[in-house]
Amino acid sequence: MTKLRASFTLVALCLASQGCALLVLGALPSVARADQIVLLPPEGNADDLRRADVEDTLAATLRALGHTVITGNVIQRAGIVGTPHTSDELVAIAQANGAAWVLTTEVHPLTGQYRLLLRAGYAPIRRVEELDVLVVVDEETERLRDVLASLVRPAGLGEDSLRLTGGADAAAAEERERLLREQRERDAQAEVARAEAERLRQAEEEARARAEFERREAERAQAERDRLAAEFDARERYAADAEHPWLAQLGFSAAGLVAYDDSSRPPSSTGGGAFGALEFRVGYGVASARGLEVRGGMDLVFGVTNAVELTVGGVYLTSPFAFPLHLGGGLDLGAFLNTSGAREPGFLVRGGAVAAYRLAPRLYVEAELPTLSIISSGGGIVALGASARLGYRF
Repeated sequence: MTKLRASFTLVALCLASQGCALLVLGALPSVARADQIVLLPPEGNADDLRRADVEDTLAATLRALGHTVITGNVIQRAGIVGTPHTSDELVAIAQANGAAWVLTTEVHPLTGQYRLLLRAGYAPIRRVEELDVLVVVDEETERLRDVLASLVRPAGLGEDSLRLTGGADAAAAEERERLLREQRERDAQAEVARAEAERLRQAEEEARARAEFERREAERAQAERDRLAAEFDARERYAADAEHPWLAQLGFSAAGLVAYDDSSRPPSSTGGGAFGALEFRVGYGVASARGLEVRGGMDLVFGVTNAVELTVGGVYLTSPFAFPLHLGGGLDLGAFLNTSGAREPGFLVRGGAVAAYRLAPRLYVEAELPTLSIISSGGGIVALGASARLGYRF
């Protein structure tokens, strides 16, 4: 009887433990299927075609290992953006899709092979394991089967991690060296581009500075030309002062005889002979003919002969400069009256080049050089000389 009671108690305990286990499993919010795995699209710097090929190979390998693979229509949990990385995010994706596993990958191409970084999240115990392996393209199927069989198992990687990543360190070093080499090449190209850009910038700045300098110089030169033109247009014109048209002059002239009749020479004279004159002039500026001034004058001659000259004539002077210097010529006609000797009157013609300069508002100095005088007295006389006069305009 005692043995029967003990047997009954043992059976009751077993049934109770199985019922508790069933209750615990039923209390879980979502029971994941152990053979179901979510495979997310690969990332990495491989091109789209390579990543798609790797994804297809991974899916086929997992199915060959007996797993049900979920790709494409993966249910995402709210709040997760992009590829999940943390254990919480991986468990959330697994639970949302009723799976026990979530697998993410990164593909980085190398020559004849590629680096594959795998991250496996196991939802029942919230475990995340990573594996960085080197996959030779010609051995891809066998290599991936070995890697996935070790990674996607409830017991985890264990010591297989060291075995599977044996060549990854060298590949990672090679990849780092390649990336560093490419970075150095990019840096060198960037430096060349920067130097060229700096050279072009400096050349542009120099061109702009040169253009700006030339523009300023052109403006300055134009302003100077405009100023000089304005000064020239506003220059003083001779005998154009309507308020002071009259001019009174006092001067001195000297001349030498260059041709004459010997019979007209005084008996005591020797050589060619010369004479001087004290000159008086009165002029009037003609406003309607700018630069023209009519004049009348009287000269007291002394020297080889004594005489009085009475003349009428004028000067015409242009104003070629901005300052008050006037250039032109003059012509006088008149009578030559001897006051000594035969006292024979004669006709006088005199002309010469004239230059006048204003010293003060109404004060002028004038030079006539040379002057050529032709006198009909005494058989004819030709004299060559010069005059200097000081005039005041009123």
